[in-house]
Amino acid sequence: MKRFMCGPGQHSSGNALFTLTVAACLFFLAETRYLHGERLDLLGRNDKYVSLVNFSIPELCQFTVCIDLNRTANVSSWAAFSYDVNTTSTDINDLELGLSGENKHLRLYLFGTRRDIEIDLALFVWYSVCCLWDTRRQLLEVYCNGNLVHTETIGSTECLKPNGSLVLGHLHKRKGGFIVRVSNSFIGSLYYFQMWDRVMGQEELLDCAMGNVVSWKEEYWNFSSILPIADHRLRCGESLQHFLFLGLLCVLLGSHTESREPSTAHDNGDCLIASESLLL
Repeated sequence: MKRFMCGPGQHSSGNALFTLTVAACLFFLAETRYLHGERLDLLGRNDKYVSLVNFSIPELCQFTVCIDLNRTANVSSWAAFSYDVNTTSTDINDLELGLSGENKHLRLYLFGTRRDIEIDLALFVWYSVCCLWDTRRQLLEVYCNGNLVHTETIGSTECLKPNGSLVLGHLHKRKGGFIVRVSNSFIGSLYYFQMWDRVMGQEELLDCAMGNVVSWKEEYWNFSSILPIADHRLRCGESLQHFLFLGLLCVLLGSHTESREPSTAHDNGDCLIASESLLL
């Protein structure tokens, strides 16, 4: 993710550059709609789904993928997301990557195989589920709310195949570039899908970091059939507002640098560090 620096100024031209930098940062944030505190409500309809647009997933030999989910109906099967690259098979079990639920189990699809994890996700409770894969170590890990619930060494050196289709709220298959089958529709709310090209540390999984492959920003998703709904009670819902506040604070600090004591440079450095830590 791009970092926008608000560093200390030493003279008037430095102040102007500092102010312009932060102004550019705030303009970028205004133009790029972050979806912190905005969820998707799905009602189980197969004709309503959200898919990845404008971006392609590259080949990934290491990855972390996370999604927040809240089930609101007691159904035996459901799906949080699916990623498909196979254009010849319409068998759901051939998914490259996917997460669903079946009879009080989490079901994870990976490289055309599936595995069930015994864990019951209660209704009307938010869960953050993360899947981590490391080809070099041949290690698969699944976390729920930051706790390790499944670890497995797989005799495979496969990498996630590139340029597939990613759909939220359904298991899907595509053929000839079109989605030809969806099943196990989700009933409830989904939020904060993120994907990284590395294996995240356990302590990072519940942070508000944005994925560097797929991120919870409007430009990544086709919301033509389901619109996000604001809910700032969600985790990470206030992190962007805090960053905007710090950005404005940086402008104010920078505008008075010339008339203040040298310690102002230290103040601006603190502003930089705090701003970056919230957005990363």
